[in-house]
Amino acid sequence: MGRGVAGFGWLALALALSAAEVPAAEIGVETTEIDGRSVSFIAIEGDLEYGDEKRFVDLAIGLPEAIVHLASAGGNLHAGIEIGRAIRLKGYATFVSAPYSCASACALAWLGGTPRLMSEDGAVGFHAAWSPDGTSARPDSVGNALVGAYLNQLGLTPNAIAYVTGAQPEGMQWLTFEDAEAVGIEVVALGPPDAIAERAPPETPPADDWTSYAAWIQIYSRQSLNEAIELGMAYRREFAGTFVFRYDNGWYVVALGPYSDPLVARRERDRLVRSSRIPKDSLVNDGSRFLELTWGASPERPAVASRPSREDAAIDLAEDYFATWSGTAATAMDFLDRAYAPQVEYFGKRISRAEVLREKQAFVARWPERRYTLRRGMDVRCGPDGLCVVHGLVDWQAYSRPRNATSTGTAQLHAVAPRRGRGGDDRRRDEPGAVAPDPEGALTPIPASP
Repeated sequence: MGRGVAGFGWLALALALSAAEVPAAEIGVETTEIDGRSVSFIAIEGDLEYGDEKRFVDLAIGLPEAIVHLASAGGNLHAGIEIGRAIRLKGYATFVSAPYSCASACALAWLGGTPRLMSEDGAVGFHAAWSPDGTSARPDSVGNALVGAYLNQLGLTPNAIAYVTGAQPEGMQWLTFEDAEAVGIEVVALGPPDAIAERAPPETPPADDWTSYAAWIQIYSRQSLNEAIELGMAYRREFAGTFVFRYDNGWYVVALGPYSDPLVARRERDRLVRSSRIPKDSLVNDGSRFLELTWGASPERPAVASRPSREDAAIDLAEDYFATWSGTAATAMDFLDRAYAPQVEYFGKRISRAEVLREKQAFVARWPERRYTLRRGMDVRCGPDGLCVVHGLVDWQAYSRPRNATSTGTAQLHAVAPRRGRGGDDRRRDEPGAVAPDPEGALTPIPASP
């Protein structure tokens, strides 16, 4: 049912309290201590108006979990849909209990809950979207299309969508538990408090165990938690697996995933970047620097995928190197800090990672904008020691607007991809070398001496 607060053992007491004492405000929040845990209740009462969806988001953005009580005859369609979307993105539970009812646009918002709760004598009602027509109402085809798209996003079945939109504007289809089961709308029935089945809370990994999920796609990093959550809410409209983690540097990371293997994550990142669905500087992250999950439901572990061949993994590592080095300076340097081993073979000499990073930082300052593209047909040869040597061609473009300088060309690539796997060190021990650098030194691997 998702990460609703219904998953906790103290749900019965929470519902009893909330049903008896609903805040008087049209949209308000009340926080109560129950069994030593802070529980937030958001109450929505009265007709929904355009703009109420923004008020709800502003109120909810700082609440990681909450129960939303709805008591409304309906109102603005857009407000109801967008409140429902926000509820689903936050993973909140929704509930309606007697003597209150929730109908029309309110019922659409209620459908966003995970889980959806309704007392045995509660009232949730649906009808088709409508527009005024003189003294009567007529079905609104555009409005019903919007409702259908929203319900499809929630994962409702075609039968459920037909049920929700089937009643005429003047009528009302009041939901029963029998109807809900028949059409596939998941609803939790609330009887007496002692009749509510307790459910174990979702398993959350220890703060230092996010690497056990294999791989993530990091799309944003923000100092502000609220800003990170806003981005997360926006992306979860398309990607259900969107999360915000607190990073070990104190910032907050918006990540997609998890993915069963770093290679799977890299290929998905490349696909999403090519289609402009995520930022170009998005990178694959193993989760080792995630300290805690600060927003989003506890992620499900992905199915274990078959491991890619060593050759595929080596090519992917080379592509990942150049794709990330083509991004922003901060992202590129962060990637290299994690990618290199303490000692690196750098153009025939062994130097420390710190020395390589200083070269790279100077290079970034000289060429702030960089684009690298590996050509197809790379040659990869892997030895019995687990090391793979990659040969190929890379096209590059580098720009410096302050210096009004441009450099482009093609160079040969020679890189050693380290062994990968449990217990191994998969950080680079060499620097991807270029046999034919350009005179300006614009190719990434070349020391930034020009």
